[in-house]
Amino acid sequence: MLLPDQIEEIAKNLKAGEVTVLPTNSLWGISCYAFDEQAIQKVTTLKQAKPDNPYILLVSSIEMLHRYASNIHPRVETLMSLHNKPLTLIHEAKNLPFFCVTIDNTVAIRVTHNPLTKAIIEELDGPIISTTAAINGENPPSSFIEIDKAIISGVDFIPPFPPSIQEQVFDSPSVIVTYDNKGEIDFIRT
Repeated sequence: MLLPDQIEEIAKNLKAGEVTVLPTNSLWGISCYAFDEQAIQKVTTLKQAKPDNPYILLVSSIEMLHRYASNIHPRVETLMSLHNKPLTLIHEAKNLPFFCVTIDNTVAIRVTHNPLTKAIIEELDGPIISTTAAINGENPPSSFIEIDKAIISGVDFIPPFPPSIQEQVFDSPSVIVTYDNKGEIDFIRT
């Protein structure tokens, strides 16, 4: 884990519009502050991705999730708290800028359980976006050392990750779900 002043510095850089790579609980991701449209455009350019496809938002807690997703069914909250794999929810958005949501006002949002990323989001007191740390269409890296050199050189800064973080291996993306008004879950990606 990083020291508190290092976490504060990362949050400060993100708030200033910078882009970095961070571990999540499902993959190594390119991240920036979710409310910075120019930073999100940098991520899109770096990934060579389509600009009309919003990224997953990461929040630090169920409480923060409620700030950005409307009326979450209790059954879904329970699932998000207890699911053993990272779980991304597609849901009606609130309090988010247009560039974070789809044309039907939904957002893909996940509570991260990665301690470092969670601490950074808490320091920001707001969400970050996360997308696979790979050029669009390429295989996702399973560890920090597998991140493409174009991504590493294209981000604004690399946090001072200790070996214990750099060596973290991720092998599967998050589960993606949506649900109906009765709380019946529909698994989009398992």
